[in-house]
Order: sequence, then structure tokens, then C-alpha cells
Amino acid sequence: IEEAIEEGVIFRFLANPETIEGKNGKVVGMKLQIMELGEPDEQGRRRPVPVAGKFDYMPVDNVIVATGQKTDISGFEALERNKWGYIVADEGTFRTSMEGVFAIGDATNEGASIAIAAVGEAGEAAKVIDSYLAGNEVPYRRPYYSKRKFDAEELADRKKMARARMPRHDAGERRRDFREVNLGYDDKVAREEAKRCLECGCHDFYECKLIIHANRYPIKPERLEGDKHPDFTEESLVVIERNQGKCITCGLCVRECDIVVNKGILGFVGRGFNTVIKPEFNDQKIIAECAECRKCVDVCPTGALRVITNK
Repeated sequence: IEEAIEEGVIFRFLANPETIEGKNGKVVGMKLQIMELGEPDEQGRRRPVPVAGKFDYMPVDNVIVATGQKTDISGFEALERNKWGYIVADEGTFRTSMEGVFAIGDATNEGASIAIAAVGEAGEAAKVIDSYLAGNEVPYRRPYYSKRKFDAEELADRKKMARARMPRHDAGERRRDFREVNLGYDDKVAREEAKRCLECGCHDFYECKLIIHANRYPIKPERLEGDKHPDFTEESLVVIERNQGKCITCGLCVRECDIVVNKGILGFVGRGFNTVIKPEFNDQKIIAECAECRKCVDVCPTGALRVITNK
């Protein structure tokens, strides 16, 4: 938006095209219905509503229609719809109000979304419908993902770094051609920008055994919501990094180091809820005996241990 404004684009908000007017076979202007934000709905969204009797006129010489589209659901009048006119479909079974009729995608519930969302929903609906036709309907259940809220205090140890300004083509020049607005970072700046990443995503998401079991069984961790373990990352003297926030103190790394590798470097430090896995007796000198075999990383089921590749 900022780049468009720099090039002279004028945005008219809360103004809905009512009619396009022409003269001598050419477009000359548009009549605009002035809108205002209505009352919040059940989701807190305030949708635009017309201001009675209030219009504006905009002189134009060319019009490109780029307004939002709506799904044509004519022929399905018998199906229950919500107040926005979309077909009401169950989120688990994709059933509509009519037996044997299923609906997905932009035509249902919340309306239009990105295309890939409808494609993905089609795949899940196909499985549900197949089970329905087989006489043993299995509703779709959204996959469980581990979510955790954190605040600025938990990032207090992170060094603050200002965002690098993206170099751009001059606005006066680029408004006359179709070049990309941004020139891109050079190698040095790109590397510095990458260091700003908080890495809040999990590197072992696709290998995490905890997620696999959470989705296999109807896990509802919200029932046990309460205190949480301290979330800190600790780098040892070797090439292994430990993220305490992901550790479930299963002890696999402790046993692997003790029984398989015969080193016994790791142990349980503390008692009860605040137990953490560290070098035995919390003695950091012991870690110097690590053989760097990385077997503890291999057996960790949640990705709490990972190899530092840039060390």
C-alpha cells in the first residue's frame, strides 16, 4: 500500500461503486455509495453498510472491475443458509441440512477463502463421504498443533535488531513500467535479516512423535492448562542445542547416553514439575566428556535436542 501511494495511487475507503456512467460510448465517471462500518457481528467484525442517501461522484476514463466475487449457489435454495447467504455445513462431516448432500469451500459457512483451503477441504470431505457411503461415517477432525503464547519477557535475552530498509526503484520511474518495486537485499544484509528470526516454529515438526500421538488420540491439552515449563535454549560446549520448552523429560536421552554410549553425562536436575535434563549434578564441566555421537538427538521424540549446524 505504501509503495502504491508513493506512485500516486489514491485509495477511497468505504465507497462502493453504484453505477458506471458513460458519454458518447466512453466511460466518464462512477457514482459511489458512501458506506460506514456496521455493528460488530458474533465474531467482532464490522461489515460496511450503506449510508442512506449519501453518494459521491468520481470522474474516470477507465474502469477495471476487481470487486470481490460471490459463489453462485442457485439451484440449492432448499439448503439451509446463514445470514450471509452461505450454505450451512457441518465442520466435521460437511453435511448440509439435506440428507446425502455435502458442501465445502467458498459456498459454505465463512464464505470465500484462498483456493488451496477449498482444495484441502475437498480431500478431507472425500474421505468422510466415502466412510458415509460405506455405512460407518468418520467425521473429519482438525489436526492438533501445539500452540503456546509467549510475551516480550520471554524474549528479553534476544538482542534487538532494527529491520533493514528494502531498497526500491524510484517511484517516479517505476510508475511508468512494470519493474518490481523492491530491488532486494545484497548477501550481507540478507544474512543480517535472517538473524532477526525468532525461530518460533519447530524444526522437528514433521518428525515429532508427540504430535503424531496427539493426533492419533483425541488429545485436549486445554483441560490441563496451567503452569508451563520455562522456555529457554541452552547451547553446550559441543554442537548440540537443548530447548527446554520442548522437553517432556521422557529420559530417553539420559538412558541413551548412559546405557548405549556408556558416558552417563546427562541426568535429571531438580525435582517435580521443574525437573530439567542437564549434565549430571548440573556440572557443566562434565559436558566436555561428550563424544558428540549425537545419539541423544536421534532418540529425542520432540526435537528438544538438535545439532547446531553453524558451529
